[in-house]
Amino acid sequence: IKSAKKMREIMTTYYLEALTARENNKKVAWITSGGPVEPLIAMDIIPVYPENHAAMIGASKMGEELCVKAEEMGYSSDLCSYARADISCAQVNGGPLGGLPRPDMLICCNNICGTVLKWYEVQARHFKVPLFILDTPVCHTGYSPEIAAYVRRQIDEYIVFLETATGKKFDHDKMTEVGHLALQGQKLWQKILKTTTHK
Repeated sequence: IKSAKKMREIMTTYYLEALTARENNKKVAWITSGGPVEPLIAMDIIPVYPENHAAMIGASKMGEELCVKAEEMGYSSDLCSYARADISCAQVNGGPLGGLPRPDMLICCNNICGTVLKWYEVQARHFKVPLFILDTPVCHTGYSPEIAAYVRRQIDEYIVFLETATGKKFDHDKMTEVGHLALQGQKLWQKILKTTTHK
């Protein structure tokens, strides 16, 4: 596939930018895969995904050793292997690419699983950085105005958190631009997924 080469180039550039963030006066946020990343991009904060890194750990056959280390630290073997690998990886500064760049903040959203709440609390204590937790209600019976207002309040708090962490005002114009690009990317991704439909 022609896009694979370009994707490797994009990912290499992305990781190098994250690994050299401090030298370029940029901040790094570790964020859960379901967290709202667009405000980070609007604030020129580099998002890093520990879950993606944990998948790379597994693919690199480094997972067993790192999970055993986490268990030696007192974490149960019943705990998600992504969490165990990431927690111990931070302790030894290891893993693929020599580990992840040190975070300036952590952003956790519980819309993917409950483990991330404690996982990110552990990492926030380890790195001594602020943690923002975005709580997303489960919508069993539909998306109500109350749920919308609840999430909206948290997004406003998230923006204040980012302003405090960076010492910069939130750029709403840039956020609008980032939001449009995110929506366009989402639509393109949906179009790609539809190409796999069996006919």
